[in-house]
Amino acid sequence: MKSGLRVLVYLYIYSIVFDGIFRKWLLPQYSTPIMAIKQVLAVLIFIYGCRYWKYFTKWEIGSLLIGFITFLTTLAFGHGNIYVALYGCLPFFFGIPLCLIISKILYKDDLIRIGKVFVFVLFVNSILIIAQYNLPITHILNYTAGDVERIEDYAISELAGGFRPMGIFYHNTHNSLFSLVALSFLLYFYFFRKGIVTKLFLIVVLVLDVVACVCSVSRTNIFLHIGLIAFFFLVISNFKTKRNFVLSIFIFLPIFYFFVQKTTFFTGAIENLENRFENASEAQYADESTLQGTLNDIWYRGIQYHVNAMINPKTFDGSTPPFWGFGQGMSTQIGGRILDVGGENSGFSLAEFDGLRIMCESGLLLGWFIVILRLGYVLRFFLKALHYKKRKQFMSYCLLPAFFVSFFLTTTWGNLFSVNMTFVIGGLFLASQKDYN
Repeated sequence: MKSGLRVLVYLYIYSIVFDGIFRKWLLPQYSTPIMAIKQVLAVLIFIYGCRYWKYFTKWEIGSLLIGFITFLTTLAFGHGNIYVALYGCLPFFFGIPLCLIISKILYKDDLIRIGKVFVFVLFVNSILIIAQYNLPITHILNYTAGDVERIEDYAISELAGGFRPMGIFYHNTHNSLFSLVALSFLLYFYFFRKGIVTKLFLIVVLVLDVVACVCSVSRTNIFLHIGLIAFFFLVISNFKTKRNFVLSIFIFLPIFYFFVQKTTFFTGAIENLENRFENASEAQYADESTLQGTLNDIWYRGIQYHVNAMINPKTFDGSTPPFWGFGQGMSTQIGGRILDVGGENSGFSLAEFDGLRIMCESGLLLGWFIVILRLGYVLRFFLKALHYKKRKQFMSYCLLPAFFVSFFLTTTWGNLFSVNMTFVIGGLFLASQKDYN
């Protein structure tokens, strides 16, 4: 039974990672069923993993209770559609509890094996992003299953004339979230598990990932990379034997930049990225510099947006949500289509980022409980991180940033890929907790 569960977990993880390949190129006509497969696998893992239910803590039980209560309030006071309500409650029923089940099934060898696959996929994906950046939007490698004219208009107006390549993934957010966890594994292999993957290959993948990050024309991707590397510098500085590496990086980077700026391709990519930052800053904060506008955007998306949402939530059209909310699933991309409530370009009818989406769907009272559960679930590990060095839980060190970002309110669980990738990361992180116990 346990080997069968392990197979289900592997299928679940890889169905998420390779989702875009099937939906964009191999079987685009079956995009919706392919998208649903990973959720079916999550339900099967939860059911067949019932032997692990006895290990549920207050976090898993709290998630199940909130799911049950919000399901009832959706039917009683919200939109009333039972299918959309069930879909909207899936993260509560088969999300946080799933993280614990996955962590009980996987062991250190599994994490190493999965990490190696992630690093290899990052290698291939980085090469593909660089290739996509240099190809026209109409090229088969840049197929997105969307309207080409709308994408071209968006590229000209929002991306400084360049196309935003996404590699094997269906959306840039998917690429950013995967790159974060894959890079975490890469740095873990480089610093803490020597001999698993050759250092030369890891360095090549890292360089390609940095170039691909620039080519992605994505501020989110850039910020996540900077944050992760800064976190690693902070961690590595606590290890005397690795401090020389930090010094060598500061010596190497100026030399690397000197050489790459001589290439037409890289200078064009850097210029395009700078234009992207400048255009976005002008559109959002017209009277401010690019740097100030960018910093304001980080502050707004990361903190202010969610604080405003929890105090005084307003939907896209300025409406105030009712006390019990509009109902679970209404502001997910699939739920919005079923209810035919329209939405912005993002596909979300009420709100895009989860601070506001939670409040709009659940109302103030239950919304606050959900936010506390979601943030508390991940923040409790920051105090434990102080003991990771002593206990040699280095993989937990490396996966902590990805774990935090995936549960933070900026990551939209209204998207089926993002929510399932979140629970994969959560399961891997919790499994890493028992590596050296």
